[in-house]
Amino acid sequence: MTRSITPLGRLVRLSGLHLPDHQSVPDAAQDGEIRRPVLDDNDLRDDAPQDASCTINAQNSDQDPNFLSVQTAPFRRDGGVPPITRPTPQSEPSVITDLGNRLRMRTDSSALSCDDNPGDLQDALTHEFVESAVQRANFLPNRQLPRLINPASVEKELAVYQKSIMKRIKTLDFRLPLSKFELIAEAHKICGSGEQSWHSHFETITPTRGTRRQRPLGDKSYRKILAILILIDRPSRIHDFVEDEVCDADLPLEKFQPPGKPSSHWELRRKDGKSSLKCFSKKRKWRQSTIRKFEKTQWAVLAPYLSQDARKVALRYKIPDSAILPFASWSQITVTSGFSKVFAAEVHPDHHAFDTRTEKGELGPVDDMSSPLEVKTTRESTKARKDMLAVAVKQLRPETTEQDFLREFKILRHISKHQHEHLITLLASYEQMGLYHLVFPLATADLYTYWKTFCSNPERDPATAAWIAEQCEGLARGLEAVHKHDTFSGESLMNGVSPEAAKDKGRARSLRTFHCRHGDIKPENTLWFPDPEGKGKGTLKIADFGAAEVTEKDEVPWRKNPASLIYEPPEARIQPPDGIIKTSYDIWCLGCIFLNMAVWYFDGWEGIENFLTRRQKVGFSLHGVPFHTGEFYFADKDDDGKPVAKVKPVVHQVIQELHSHPDCTPFLHEFLTLIQEGMLIVERDGRGRKSAHNIASDISEMRERGI
Repeated sequence: MTRSITPLGRLVRLSGLHLPDHQSVPDAAQDGEIRRPVLDDNDLRDDAPQDASCTINAQNSDQDPNFLSVQTAPFRRDGGVPPITRPTPQSEPSVITDLGNRLRMRTDSSALSCDDNPGDLQDALTHEFVESAVQRANFLPNRQLPRLINPASVEKELAVYQKSIMKRIKTLDFRLPLSKFELIAEAHKICGSGEQSWHSHFETITPTRGTRRQRPLGDKSYRKILAILILIDRPSRIHDFVEDEVCDADLPLEKFQPPGKPSSHWELRRKDGKSSLKCFSKKRKWRQSTIRKFEKTQWAVLAPYLSQDARKVALRYKIPDSAILPFASWSQITVTSGFSKVFAAEVHPDHHAFDTRTEKGELGPVDDMSSPLEVKTTRESTKARKDMLAVAVKQLRPETTEQDFLREFKILRHISKHQHEHLITLLASYEQMGLYHLVFPLATADLYTYWKTFCSNPERDPATAAWIAEQCEGLARGLEAVHKHDTFSGESLMNGVSPEAAKDKGRARSLRTFHCRHGDIKPENTLWFPDPEGKGKGTLKIADFGAAEVTEKDEVPWRKNPASLIYEPPEARIQPPDGIIKTSYDIWCLGCIFLNMAVWYFDGWEGIENFLTRRQKVGFSLHGVPFHTGEFYFADKDDDGKPVAKVKPVVHQVIQELHSHPDCTPFLHEFLTLIQEGMLIVERDGRGRKSAHNIASDISEMRERGI
């Protein structure tokens, strides 16, 4: 019976999809229906990595969420196409579990150099090692592997061990000794430059008919396998891995404890752990000690590659505990309120895809980090160090739950998606050894340190006043973006963060407004990035959203919400008469910063210290214990004996003193009035603080009238 030609082949070609080499394209299915491949629809998710050439499959969190998936749907006999049911978008952000390998293959398009005559490959590989300052272990930078392990160098390496290889081939009765032509073909095969089948790497993810995991991106390569074998003095074993198709895409191989075997005897298997690997069998004379060396050494060629999705939005990585982080330096710089540690680090240029050309010099090569840890010297170390990317890594406290981490991660991810000049950008996050980490651009200082160390005696001139005006307006604009956000997404940062949003998870996509209260604005959480060209005074950015809270209403029931004692508003500890708390919580904190900024302009760091000392003379009492922390308000009692908050008189006194300063310009008079009458207000009896939008607009109008 002659089969009729169907349009399936044309459809596949037009759609740009590629079926596996071993999978034929049937003209007709057994049930008489023609089936066509269609793309999964998870790329429509608000929080999924986007890529025009692929679809994210995040349904199986244990697999790489960036694997492509192909689904099938039947053609109707009448020629029509039935509607495809769109899968429910996943509310959780995608988790990268493959150390970023697929992302690197997509994003790293820079030209690679090759060294056809590197000499002894083991010496060449170890010579290019860089020491990770976190684990104090060596890793091989990504670009060094193809430079050293290339067809020409591999051919030479195979020729050196030809006698050993031929001996093993004869013993195992695989085939005749390798000829010169076969030796060249083997070298190209190891380097991934020959035609090879991915048949052994196709595994069914779900029982759904027609749903399969696509092959890994790029050519099938054994470069990393060979590098590991060279480093453990077993290069002649490479043929066993090629024969069994255990390639770089299978790394890292995982420990597997066979039933009935002692704990000291384990196997290395692929991630699925389904079957033993012949290349490690006793028949091929692998000792347990050599297997241990292989397992340990594999991490030297598997340092993670950190990247973002196509929208330049941070991704979440789950990194194995044994993985070697690509940080060439690592030094603790601060402890944030006892809740986290912050480290200054340098990311090796071969192991990230972050854009270093962002505005205001937010990212860039490291120049002179404080107390940087030394990097092992290599022939390219000088150039590599100049290309190192300086980042700040925030390590959350060990008791942080996944829910707490996700709250901060989703808020930061959302803020970074709508990049604002005065809000910090999240680059990536990762989990290792049970600890959560957030990666940011490295600031030169926080605002407190800037006042104290970098500019303790500012010039009292129009340029400085203009910079203060610009930065204060920018901070207000940034806070405005945080406080209120309209979105059509019901599945993005809010789910799992806001209790109200969690209840409405199934709500249809419609315009919704969310409110986010930062909850801990202070100079230490306001970062200073200097102007990269040295023409301006730099940029201030709001950071540290660890205490942030997202709700669907601006007004939520009051509860004690203590933050930093000096800058927290009265409602952090004293219940307001209306029993609610709002985003105006942050306006008080911002007003404290603005007033300190004005004091700094007139009297420098010494003025800020004197202002703090004067505020400390009037504290408040908690359970009968007096506190003198320098807050801007104090606790009193009304006529009924109920606690009530009042602005400290010294705050008003300092504002009046600044008004009386001979260098106080019309702009500064208006600025001080805005702080006193629109920001540092105890909200009660219908009197409230101005919104971030109104504050930014007021400062903008002041600037237009002149500094």
